[in-house]
Amino acid sequence: MKIGELAKQTQTPSSTLRYYEQIGLLPQAERQHGQRVYDPSVVERIKFINEAKNTGFRLDEIQHFLDDTSNNEVWHANVTQKLAELDATIERYQTMRKVLQNALEEKCLERFAGMLS
Repeated sequence: MKIGELAKQTQTPSSTLRYYEQIGLLPQAERQHGQRVYDPSVVERIKFINEAKNTGFRLDEIQHFLDDTSNNEVWHANVTQKLAELDATIERYQTMRKVLQNALEEKCLERFAGMLS
């Protein structure tokens, strides 16, 4: 699949796809008549990258998750650490949601502002 088609299918700019390839997030595309041609299997990889980026992952973190898992111990440690970070973030968001929900029900944020400190 040519880069333009891949860009359209994944809603990712061609320039971003070229950058991902340059930094190793995507495998080097084959060239046909000077144009990049990607294997269709790369679509799911790009969807993962985009979803991870949209939820706050940095590109270097994403790279760790996509790296060859031949060093299973390091990969497992990286994923375990990120899961712990996500759990902590989710807990903070849930606490804030409760505060805002209570403020909305009581129509008074000042009463609940002390809960945040």
